[in-house]
Amino acid sequence: MHTIGSDVGTALRSEPASAAARRTAWLAAAVAAAAALALVVGDPQPLLQADPDLAWLLRGMAAIKGLLVAAAVVAIAWRLRRPAPPALAAAYVAGVAGLAAATASIWQLSHIVPAALLFHAAEVALLVLAWRDGAVLPRRPAPRPRLPQP
Repeated sequence: MHTIGSDVGTALRSEPASAAARRTAWLAAAVAAAAALALVVGDPQPLLQADPDLAWLLRGMAAIKGLLVAAAVVAIAWRLRRPAPPALAAAYVAGVAGLAAATASIWQLSHIVPAALLFHAAEVALLVLAWRDGAVLPRRPAPRPRLPQP
């Protein structure tokens, strides 16, 4: 049977697979594992029963964060298709996995404060990585001063 999981496993194991395909497979696996772990660990029932209106608000916020995670996955998958040092690629993957785990935890209405801190820390880390990554924002040389024409 052909599944997404088998594609990820094949890309991670195969020798002829390109480095970009392996990095993208690691991204997909890390995001899926982080979100799944956060969904399994949390129990939304206590907050759902205690304050259903707050639960709806928090889940709405988690849905918005989910859109940000989707955008980050697309952007980082684009970046990982280009050559990248292994440490930089791992940092990108870890940052997006942190976003996914935090969002899933907020959706589960558990560990909300640590999840919010993790989400924003991962978001800032990804922005700093992209800012310092020369392949994302190419450096332009400083303009040369013009000499007056006689």
